[in-house]
Amino acid sequence: MKQFRFAFLIMSADHDSSRDRRLIETPQCKSVIIGVKDLEDACIQAKKLVDDNEVDKIELCGAFQDKGAKVITDYIENRVPVSYVVNL
Repeated sequence: MKQFRFAFLIMSADHDSSRDRRLIETPQCKSVIIGVKDLEDACIQAKKLVDDNEVDKIELCGAFQDKGAKVITDYIENRVPVSYVVNL
C-alpha cells in the first residue's frame, strides 16, 4: 500500500513556517503540520510541498475559509486537492 502523504497548514500571525513544523509518520501515513503567518506564506509552503512531491493532499485550518483555499488551489495549479476545516 502506498503511503498517504498530507500537510495540514495552520495560520496565525505569530507562526514562523521555518520553525513551526512537525512530522508524524507511519508506514501508512505521513502528516506534516506547518504553522504559517499569513496567506502568502501558506502559498509559498504549499507550492514547495507540491513541487518537492511531498504531499498527496493539503488540508487548511478554518482561518483560511473558502477564499484562502481557492487562492492556494490556484497558486499550486490544482496539482493536489486542497480542503479546509469547517466548524458547524
